[in-house]
Amino acid sequence: MRKIVEFLFFVLTIGFLALLLWAAPTRVDPMKWLGQGPLVRTVVTSGMGARQAADAFARSGAVADSRDLARWMAKMGIDRRLVPGIYELHAGSAWDVAHQLAKAKPIASNITIVPGMMPREIAGALAAQSEALSIDRHADYATLLNQALARDENFPPFLRERLPQEIPNRAIFLLPETYRLVPGASGPDELVRMASGSWASAVGNFAPDDASAQELLDAGILASLVQWEGRVDAERPRIAGVLEKRLEIGMPLQCDASIVYFMKMRGEPITRVLHSHLTIDDPYNTYLYKGLPPGPIGIPNTASWRAALRPEVTGELYYVARGDGTHIFSRTYAQHLDAIKRARSAP
Repeated sequence: MRKIVEFLFFVLTIGFLALLLWAAPTRVDPMKWLGQGPLVRTVVTSGMGARQAADAFARSGAVADSRDLARWMAKMGIDRRLVPGIYELHAGSAWDVAHQLAKAKPIASNITIVPGMMPREIAGALAAQSEALSIDRHADYATLLNQALARDENFPPFLRERLPQEIPNRAIFLLPETYRLVPGASGPDELVRMASGSWASAVGNFAPDDASAQELLDAGILASLVQWEGRVDAERPRIAGVLEKRLEIGMPLQCDASIVYFMKMRGEPITRVLHSHLTIDDPYNTYLYKGLPPGPIGIPNTASWRAALRPEVTGELYYVARGDGTHIFSRTYAQHLDAIKRARSAP
């Protein structure tokens, strides 16, 4: 009887082991169970180490033991390559979450500063990314951006003593580009730091070392006019030269772009400048008031900044746009009238 029992036990054991071997590829593969818990979103901000990040994953409910997760992150080398962003992982054990984290790509936000943008439009771009940036979507983004612009430490050191006193005007030092922002309440500050750093790299060397705050602001205002007056980068130094010559002889700048700007600021956007617009009393009306307008009308790109800092002065006083966005330049008003006829008659 005993031998029969031992034989049956042996057969059952062999059968169980055979069943395990048959099931192993599909049923006991431990990797199959990765990511079976509920999906959890965790924000990893800039400057977080592995332990702080593990704590963040624990607070969000992705893992129960943050210390165990930190150990697995160290063993797998995740602590050395962890980047800020929003991580969407399934809750599980520390081992499970660490393996997901090793392959996860964080979500970040791309904020694009378009040439000619105004600060309130940048604030709108930040508001549109509020969820991805993990900032309160009900926040006043214009205020948040102004606060970031007001912090001198957000700008390169050489620029801090030459920043405009009027805070919104500081936006001219944000270079138009696409910037990748990580989640967190410091998003506007991070944008100002990165964009002003890009400006310093692309434009800083063109600015005279002894330029005062007012001189640099004036260059920025001129650059903002050049930005909107021209469409072809190669022509911008020549346009800047025309405007510089008009300033030199006391002639009104007569920039249509400034008319479009103040009408937009008044809540009456226009697509075409009419003669009636030229008589509206506004400090940005460069047909009525000589000299530069009180502030920039948008954020200049690199080409516009360089043109304003080093204009091509040729003695020309006029330009008129062709249909393709390029211009005909003239020295005299008679030549300008002829250029207008040619531009309008062109197919």
